[in-house]
Amino acid sequence: MWGELRRVLVRRPLPEDAAAWDAYGWRAAPLIGAAQAEHEALCALLEEAGAEVVVSEHDPGNPDADHPEGMQPNHRYAEKKRTSQTREKHVHGP
Repeated sequence: MWGELRRVLVRRPLPEDAAAWDAYGWRAAPLIGAAQAEHEALCALLEEAGAEVVVSEHDPGNPDADHPEGMQPNHRYAEKKRTSQTREKHVHGP
């Protein structure tokens, strides 16, 4: 089934979402700034396509709240941070 996308409910990444990353099973803390930038770009694309973007800020402190059930969290941001931290250890020592 397909049709015109008219309205989209989104949940922007909040700064307080990063605090509980370990309790939610993330491999590293999310980079909230990067996640917010990607979120804003997605919202802009949706609006350009003619969709009404409805923004929610429900469930603050839950890093999974901005992902539909069953989708991976922002692992790219967490993985990028973890990789750069590992690289710094190798370059600068323990």
